[in-house]
Amino acid sequence: MRELTKSVLSFSWGLPLFGFSQLANSASPQRAAAAFDGVTRAAQGQLIGPLADGFAAGDRLQREMVDLMFAFFGPELLDPGRIMQRAGDIARRSVEAAGSFVPGCGGCGQGRRQS
Repeated sequence: MRELTKSVLSFSWGLPLFGFSQLANSASPQRAAAAFDGVTRAAQGQLIGPLADGFAAGDRLQREMVDLMFAFFGPELLDPGRIMQRAGDIARRSVEAAGSFVPGCGGCGQGRRQS
């Protein structure tokens, strides 16, 4: 119990300091991104089973949402077909992500793709 208490307190102390260091890294977005990725991968490494699967699905979904958001402000803004394709991909992945949280679902959200 003593070691658990020490670990919780160290984590609680380290988290705001990490946030502060990320403010300092805001001048270097690549450095900040690498630091966030490192912490994310460390946390992800502690997840097992359905939590790991759910994290992976949610992470993919969030990353796709960011790509879609940036598409609206980039050159893809002028290509509605590309935006619609991306939106369809995100909708499909959302269903797959939701299915990964349903126990015993197996293939939920993995329907056939029409050509």
